[in-house]
Amino acid sequence: MVKNRDYPLYEREEYESFNQMVCRKAQKCGDELAFQYMRGKTIHNVTYQQYFNDILITGKYLSAYCSEGSHIAILGQNSYQWLVAFMAIVTSGNVAVPLDKELDAAGIQDLLLRSHSTICVYSDSYSDIAQELAEHSTVKFLSMRSLEQVQKSMNADFTMLKKWSGVSTSDLAALFFTSGTSGKSKGVMLSQENMIADINFACKNFFLSGDTLAVLPFYHAFGLLTSVFAPFNYEHTVFINSNLKNVKRDMLQARPQMMMLVPLFVETFYKTIWQTAKKQGAERKLRLGITISNFLLRLGIDIRKMLFRSVLSAFGGKLEYIICGGAPLQEKYVQEFRSMGIEVLNGYGITECSPVVATNRNLYHRDGSVGQILKGCRVRIQNGEIQVQGKNVMLGYYQDEAATQDAFEGNWFRTGDLGHIDADGFLFVTGRAKNLIILSNGENVSPEELENLLLDYELVKEVLVYAENEAITAEIFPNLEAPSEDMQKQLQDIIDVCNQKLPAYKRVQQLKIRQSEFPKTTTQKIKR
Repeated sequence: MVKNRDYPLYEREEYESFNQMVCRKAQKCGDELAFQYMRGKTIHNVTYQQYFNDILITGKYLSAYCSEGSHIAILGQNSYQWLVAFMAIVTSGNVAVPLDKELDAAGIQDLLLRSHSTICVYSDSYSDIAQELAEHSTVKFLSMRSLEQVQKSMNADFTMLKKWSGVSTSDLAALFFTSGTSGKSKGVMLSQENMIADINFACKNFFLSGDTLAVLPFYHAFGLLTSVFAPFNYEHTVFINSNLKNVKRDMLQARPQMMMLVPLFVETFYKTIWQTAKKQGAERKLRLGITISNFLLRLGIDIRKMLFRSVLSAFGGKLEYIICGGAPLQEKYVQEFRSMGIEVLNGYGITECSPVVATNRNLYHRDGSVGQILKGCRVRIQNGEIQVQGKNVMLGYYQDEAATQDAFEGNWFRTGDLGHIDADGFLFVTGRAKNLIILSNGENVSPEELENLLLDYELVKEVLVYAENEAITAEIFPNLEAPSEDMQKQLQDIIDVCNQKLPAYKRVQQLKIRQSEFPKTTTQKIKR
């Protein structure tokens, strides 16, 4: 086994624009598979050349409906046509506006107005909303099905390449609306330079040697730029999951070597593994296997693929890495998945940084950290806050100069996240500045630190920590599946145990029990 230690960054061809990247991939990988997806019971294969051709056709077709620089929204579930639309919009010099597919008609209409979109490309499942909005809007609605028909009926016009080569990579190319845990969403303005720089940077930290399954929503920068276009840059097949109900089926079809996920997925997978073991009466066997695995790994012996063959087969049999971001993940999941043969690598990013800032590496990682800062991206800790510089940092917030100015300190982007960097360059995120509890005695308390302690217990499913009348309060939604005769007492006992590990000013003084889950954003973060 290779020891967990520093080593040189990976080398990869770098690009200055999406146009250059997709053109180069078509030349180099032509008939190799870029994407796969299921429609009904049939797997559809798309080559690098076909993707490039479809981009050219779609870009030319859309140009007939607008002038260069137009804002074009995309609404729909993950799909191949979604990816064609995005790349066609951006490479043709227009601005892609990914819309949150979980919003209702009013929410979608609000984003269309705020983004000044003139066209909305939508998938069939949103035809009712598109029809409703079209009746009271000047926006032109185009279905992805119609784009697909155009692609089948036209040939790629390669003369468009010369025209598109003049598109400025520093101009606005995509407008991603944040789904923050508080306040109104802001439109993050990203250029091609921002996005392609982050892909170039990220591919130096992590090496992909197999196929992937894309399950995160494409309307988020993490789900699109990192989960799709970074693997695309590595020239491996991306299998597109269009519906979360089919994740298990698609894992067996795609047999991914790597997946990019948010903590909710990791926690669900973990829970499923243990529930399956319990149903099969194999809990003791699984625990013993983990104990043996950890012992042998300390001796440099790795037999995890043999020990946990049945566990790994549920993920397609080839899964080696999960890159996890979007929210904090408890260390216990990292350690247990490692014992079973899957390395969970925590990363850190924010939409405003296109989005990745740091990630743990294949063979150099530190539990509890979000990894090594990407080369080309600079990070400093200013008054406890993580601040970032680099080509990946956004142009600003769309038509919100006040928010843009507030987001920068000089030319450093203020993430609003708290953290520190250790002596080996690993970044640790400890919480959000705006969530910080400031007590009357001047002490500062990070609620995330206390929440993570409480989440180590099976009985605690969700928790928010905040100050109420100067008392640090833990509001808990208990795991109702966990056996409990006296919920209040058991939860208070957990708090008492956690309090013993903390200095007096950090201790939880008040317990509240919720009867329902906390309201969440579309990325499953609890709204504070």
